[in-house]
Amino acid sequence: MREFPKRDQARVQVNKISEALVNAQAELTALKQQQADAVEKNRESAALQYLNDGKINLPVDKTVAQAANLQAVIDGLQVELERAKVFEDRAFLVDLQEWAGEVQPEVHALVERGQALRAELKGITGRLRILHQDSRLVSDWWGRAVSRIRASEQGAPSPCTNRPLPTKPPMGTIPSNLLNE
Repeated sequence: MREFPKRDQARVQVNKISEALVNAQAELTALKQQQADAVEKNRESAALQYLNDGKINLPVDKTVAQAANLQAVIDGLQVELERAKVFEDRAFLVDLQEWAGEVQPEVHALVERGQALRAELKGITGRLRILHQDSRLVSDWWGRAVSRIRASEQGAPSPCTNRPLPTKPPMGTIPSNLLNE
């Protein structure tokens, strides 16, 4: 499998920011729970204080300010995460361009080789058609010659030789499926 070093370096940064974002969101959730608990506690103590003093003094909760600050941090981390992801994509494109630069000469060589083979195949196919035509001619002429010899002998074997006449031409015909390629 091909390695993409620039993308991998950028991905490390994306992972760090993602982890920080998850941690900040968990901390914000915990603070919100503390805040809810504090509000409930403050309600109870305010009710008791009102019963005792006749007035309400609610304390300012520190978790509200912490939650607001933490939300600002989370918003900043989300923006930073999006930037890091874009940077990762750009780094990946650089890796892909380098890879394409390495592969491109081989691709061009293979395309040229394919074109040469196609031209060679075209020549072979043309030569095969000519040989097929020649084979048919030989077969036709062979048959005519054998027919003439037999006709002239009127069925008698040749006085020169006691060999029977051949029944097949010296070359077979080329199969037609080879000509269609």
